[in-house]
Amino acid sequence: MIVHPGEQRIVLIMQITIASLLLRDNGNLARLP
Repeated sequence: MIVHPGEQRIVLIMQITIASLLLRDNGNLARLP
């Protein structure tokens, strides 16, 4: 799969954003009793 430099940056940003959101959700779920 060929990805242009610009698209690669967008993909990395999306992956980081999704990962951070998942970490936040996991943290919130862990705080629940």
